[in-house]
Amino acid sequence: MLKPVHSGRTLREAKSLALATAMGLDAEYASKADVDDLADLEGGIHRLGRVRKDAAKIARVKFAPRKQFTQTREEHLARWATNYGGEGRLN
Repeated sequence: MLKPVHSGRTLREAKSLALATAMGLDAEYASKADVDDLADLEGGIHRLGRVRKDAAKIARVKFAPRKQFTQTREEHLARWATNYGGEGRLN
């Protein structure tokens, strides 16, 4: 989220960019293979920078009881792709 704002975009423009990316990752516009590839890429980047302490923390979260999801898979990938760090749903 900071990259678009520091490059001269307003907060409104950065949020619109994240929302447009989320819509672009919808099943109507992107193939399932493309969305899966982007998700794998995000997961791979997280795995590369992880240390043992982080892995233990992730394991605790992974095996904890599930909570209600606050965003869709497309919104999560759009936030990651655009570096948008806001809370709540995009739409």
